[in-house]
Amino acid sequence: MNANVEAEGKVGEVRERYGRIASGEISGCGCGLGDGSEQTVALGIGYGADDLAGIEEANLGLGCGAPIAALAPRTGETVLDLGSGAGIDAFLAARAVGAEGRVVGVDMTSGVPVCSLVRSAFESPF
Repeated sequence: MNANVEAEGKVGEVRERYGRIASGEISGCGCGLGDGSEQTVALGIGYGADDLAGIEEANLGLGCGAPIAALAPRTGETVLDLGSGAGIDAFLAARAVGAEGRVVGVDMTSGVPVCSLVRSAFESPF
């Protein structure tokens, strides 16, 4: 099998699985953290309870760390979140950069409306 065809097949599998998770059809990543709930996974990989407050819909329990706290973006900066998923890190970045900054979320799963979620984050207080 051609390597490109094989790679595209894997991308399609990942896109399909994450899309099913984003739509609520299936849940979680199966990381083996606690009870496997999105909240438990997020807390287990480094997000704080304060981070998660008010953005529960963006927590799919799929992350592999909590990068925004480590990166500490400042007011007015621009953040590019690649592989945004439902936007948990984009929301946290939006909190940090404020209305003067910009957050761009990009994800290969078309079923995840990251841009509209982050836009609404700027319109409502945290």
